[in-house]
Amino acid sequence: MRRPSFRALLILAALAAACAPASGQPKFNSPLLPEATSIPIPAQARTVASLPERIESFAVSPDANTLGLAARGEVRLYDLHSYKLLRTIKNGELNSRVAWSPDGTRLALGGSKDYGTPFFTGGDSSNSSKLHITVYDASTWQLVFEPSFENEMVNQMVWDMAWSPDGHALAFSTDTGGVFVLDAQTGALLSRQTGFGSTVTSLAWSPDGMRLLANHDTAYGIRRWKVSDDNTAVRLFDPRVGGSMAIAWSPDGERIASGHTGGGVCFWTAASNRCEGFLRAHQSATFSLAWSPDGQAIVTGGGVLRTWDANTGALIRSFGEVPGSIYPQVEWPAPQLSSAANEAAGPVARGPIISLESSFQEPGNTMLRLWDPQTGSVLAQFRGQER
Repeated sequence: MRRPSFRALLILAALAAACAPASGQPKFNSPLLPEATSIPIPAQARTVASLPERIESFAVSPDANTLGLAARGEVRLYDLHSYKLLRTIKNGELNSRVAWSPDGTRLALGGSKDYGTPFFTGGDSSNSSKLHITVYDASTWQLVFEPSFENEMVNQMVWDMAWSPDGHALAFSTDTGGVFVLDAQTGALLSRQTGFGSTVTSLAWSPDGMRLLANHDTAYGIRRWKVSDDNTAVRLFDPRVGGSMAIAWSPDGERIASGHTGGGVCFWTAASNRCEGFLRAHQSATFSLAWSPDGQAIVTGGGVLRTWDANTGALIRSFGEVPGSIYPQVEWPAPQLSSAANEAAGPVARGPIISLESSFQEPGNTMLRLWDPQTGSVLAQFRGQER
């Protein structure tokens, strides 16, 4: 039998490589919590502002220049470079969420408003509040959108709120009503999902704006659906994790990160809906997470903040541990740098990371901090404390 020539073998190998399926997304399994010493918070950390109420949530403008803080009765806007107070929107409402439109021209406030009179015949003050959303023009600060809701929204409030990438739609979740998507110009209902296992506390749009993610689906799942067709919902489920606490789509849209009770984090491949990267990030629960601007790392929040290599699951840094506190929200915005400065910063140094800390022992006490992701040091902090 004649042996194939070396050249023929090379050609066959090249053809096999060309026909082989793509390697797909990174795969790793790290079920053990890594041993790590957290970088301590310095006692002399700089407090740049104090609010008279607890900070309920925050949002960073798309240009990473303005920070919005939602609190009871008001929303405050600060310059993220000088930390100067730019504007206070006093609306007297229970503001739970604040969200910038993708182009930064509009700011949405969500929560609930007490109208002072009962909505139901024979009712009392216990049913005088209703879910309320307002949208402001960020140049004139005039009210440009205020959708009207029926009595279904009495005693409801906004739990999470997210703009579509093109700014045409606004999604929000309520206590018991599931997820709504409204046309941000007309208020028309574009999509609605119900039947969740509990209140949806985390929403995320795909970068192409076609699909939405919501946590707390039944059976410890995450629900994903096409906004143009509510009948196309699928469930993301993996037996290694419990209920989902936070979800975020990767910047390139190819992966989804989710944090869970028990401290697990799943990296789902969007094309297959499979958790192909798994790590144990925290002791009790992963309450929050966010991708780095380049998608090469993530930050997770439990009772401490940790950064991880998104391709290997390796721990990069642990910082911000505060006994008796948790991190319910964390973001990793993209700074506005020149191309040269962006390259010099490196993939993980780009930041800052911004976190919201809430105390178990004193729920009225909150702290928002800006961190250097390369060193874990505090750049500045905003204190919120109920009177």
